[in-house]
Amino acid sequence: MSRLSLAKRIQQRPWAPAVALAFFAFGMSLTFPFIALDDAKHIWQNPYVMNLTMENLVKFWREPYYGLYIPLIYNVWQFLSFFTQKLGLTHPITGIAAPLFHCVTLVFHLLNVYLVWHLLRGWIWNLLSQDKKPDSPHLPFLATLATLPFAIHPLQAESTAWASGLKDTFSSFFALICLTSLSSILISAPSTKRAKGADESTLWPIWISKRAYPFMLGAGILALLSKPSTVVLPILMLALILVSQKNLKRFLPILVILSVGAVWLALVTKGVQPDARLEVQLEPLKRLMVALASLGFYIFKFLIPYPLAPDYGLTPERLLENSKSGWFILLGCLLPALGFWALMKRQYSIRLAVVFILIGFAPVLGFIPFEFQNMSTVADRYYYLFPAIGFGFLLATLASKFSFQRLRQMVVVLLILWLPLTLVQASHWRTTDALFLHTAQVNPNSYLSLNNLGLQELRRGQFSAAAEYLSSALQAKPDYLAAIANLGVVYFKQQDYKKTIEHYETSLKKFPPAGPGAPATFADMHFNLGAAYMNTRQMDSAIKNLRLATQINPDHFLAHFHLGRALLALGDRDGARIELSQAYRLNPQDKNLREEIEKLKAK
Repeated sequence: MSRLSLAKRIQQRPWAPAVALAFFAFGMSLTFPFIALDDAKHIWQNPYVMNLTMENLVKFWREPYYGLYIPLIYNVWQFLSFFTQKLGLTHPITGIAAPLFHCVTLVFHLLNVYLVWHLLRGWIWNLLSQDKKPDSPHLPFLATLATLPFAIHPLQAESTAWASGLKDTFSSFFALICLTSLSSILISAPSTKRAKGADESTLWPIWISKRAYPFMLGAGILALLSKPSTVVLPILMLALILVSQKNLKRFLPILVILSVGAVWLALVTKGVQPDARLEVQLEPLKRLMVALASLGFYIFKFLIPYPLAPDYGLTPERLLENSKSGWFILLGCLLPALGFWALMKRQYSIRLAVVFILIGFAPVLGFIPFEFQNMSTVADRYYYLFPAIGFGFLLATLASKFSFQRLRQMVVVLLILWLPLTLVQASHWRTTDALFLHTAQVNPNSYLSLNNLGLQELRRGQFSAAAEYLSSALQAKPDYLAAIANLGVVYFKQQDYKKTIEHYETSLKKFPPAGPGAPATFADMHFNLGAAYMNTRQMDSAIKNLRLATQINPDHFLAHFHLGRALLALGDRDGARIELSQAYRLNPQDKNLREEIEKLKAK
């Protein structure tokens, strides 16, 4: 292809360079497996995801699962799992392979880059003229510069290189359709004040601009059903309407419907993540300091995105005790100050950029406590959509006075700074070992990393190495239930059933809340303890613990299965039938379960 024809194609599709750069940065994820970070509980160990039935599809709409109400995402995972199994894509550990999951996650990120480019180009065309900025004859290039913080920033690696990151890219796709639909209505009337060279007929994707109102409402609802943090979408829509100085009445019905849905979703999410599960309760003043420090952390990582990790270990207390906490709080204060200055000076573009950053981060700054704060208040994935758009638009606003040559130099500098770091950060997600060895270097006290490294060694049959990692995790956090449960599995696999029983009995006395509604890890502990009792022929104790496991986690397939076996061995055929039926409901494809059902039928 000649240089001239390439330039012509780019001119026809000016969004293409941003999409191509995003694919270059994250395309390697197509070869990645599942990671021992939520992928198991969400996908390959989730009986409802692994078995596509109408009942299982409906289940996620009836109630939250693992503390999240994201029914649309779970339904997508169900179909991806179904097609993966039909295609025979297998993996020795997880059963199913991950390429299809990564492919869909990446495709939605690329679609999002396309939508973000159009969204920011429209804002640049409309809002910079209100701020009396000089006209830019290089609008597409300025839009590309604004899109880079979303397309290729290293902070995006967590959402785009992780199979479970689909909830970020998928929900963002619908949120972006909603915002783009709204913008296509707000920015529609021609004006001589707007930037020269802007062609209104190609400002928005034609498939959105022709159906803006229904797209806005439908996409907004789908976004809310895909991720809880999209509850701020109605607020951002309102901000965009006010900044654009348009009549609010025509949008009021849609805003009311989405606001009601957002409030309902927030209440549901808070209901399944109660404050009782939080390890630390902070007074309002400290919450404000945590919020400012968190905001400053994100600004710092935007400017200096190294090193990055899925677990920083910055709980609210550790964040305030961090040596950089003062700088983080100062950085966090600068952004609201910038917004206040823009309000006074009527700088509409800066005002909108600051609003998107602040409101985008608002659900995860700690004003309202959330369960992940037990591990860390901050996480890379929280940057993915609204804050990234805000940073991009702020960058475009500051660069709008530059010449084309200076803009080109800025893009080159950003590519030199970000692309290598993004490629390195994305490569850390290539295996569980690579990810958590890197995380342990960034955060040596990451009990999450030590536990998952131990789990990997356990799966390989390296029991001594597994016990060492898990013991280190418990030194970092003595009450870390996942490491306690996995260490007991090490003893069980070594066939040291006496030590297994002693380990679990001691741990369950030390951490007693075991009953309906308790964390699912308690169910695993009771199940492992029951299995150890079964192997020592202590059937009464085995049945007691297996039954507790099913009460704590009614979806625990193995607990129902082995409880059915134990009851059948004792001659309780009615009890065995009930438990095996529950196990069959969860996993009808299991061969061992079918054999046990045949034994029951024979008796």
